[in-house]
Amino acid sequence: IMGVPSKDEQKHLKSEVSCLPALAAELLFEGYPLELMDGDASHVPMTWVKAVLDNLHEKRLKDSHLFVVSVLGIQSSGKSTLLNTMFGIRFAVSAGRCTRGAFIQLLKMHKGSGPSDYLLVVDTEGLRAPELDSQKMLRHD
Repeated sequence: IMGVPSKDEQKHLKSEVSCLPALAAELLFEGYPLELMDGDASHVPMTWVKAVLDNLHEKRLKDSHLFVVSVLGIQSSGKSTLLNTMFGIRFAVSAGRCTRGAFIQLLKMHKGSGPSDYLLVVDTEGLRAPELDSQKMLRHD
């Protein structure tokens, strides 16, 4: 059974945890996707996302131009596949699997290919998920 951590242990733990946004920002900069929204809990951890993006901006993107692109559509319409094909990235796709939540991936643009230095690609979960459908929900098109 673990007891209450001492003040020294708490301080050490806090210093270890405080480096995590910088680590996630570095991974994002290196081309790894970052989960923005947990699709299972429908939760956006705003403090975490802000800390990661602030760190990314301060250490890597301070004087850069960023262009953001995303796709919105109904579930299983091929949004992730479209983004993967257009930009040569690897958002998770497979038969019968749908994106849950929202993910971002950062791409460095080639010099002279446009006004932006980086492209931020946002992959989102589809609209009109059958598991969320019920007689009580209003339908809008």
